Amino acid sequence: MNNEVTFVLRIVYILIQLAAVHYSYIIYRYNRLHNQWLAVTVALILMACQGVLALFAQLGWIPGLTYLFQVLNEVTLPLIISLFLLAGFWSMKRNFEKFDVIDNRMRDKIRKFNETRETKE
Repeated sequence: MNNEVTFVLRIVYILIQLAAVHYSYIIYRYNRLHNQWLAVTVALILMACQGVLALFAQLGWIPGLTYLFQVLNEVTLPLIISLFLLAGFWSMKRNFEKFDVIDNRMRDKIRKFNETRETKE
């Protein structure tokens, strides 16, 4: 029973991850933060791969690679996923800070324009 529940949960996890990959890729294609969303998309793909590897291990399709698999699935992949997420979100944060600076500059210009227009009237 426990094995069946974890099997179903792994399948649901993989499907949700694939949906997240799909939407992240859509954002990557239509957003001006291309490289940043690509890093997030790659991280989500790796998370889906991690789920598939765990499912394969549960089904016994990876015999003889137990230690290598364990290191890959529990240490290496999470580290790589975290690095991609960090790089993507850090780059996005930098761009959002730039957008904030641009927004503040535009507000100042609009305010100055309105002030000069009011003084002329």
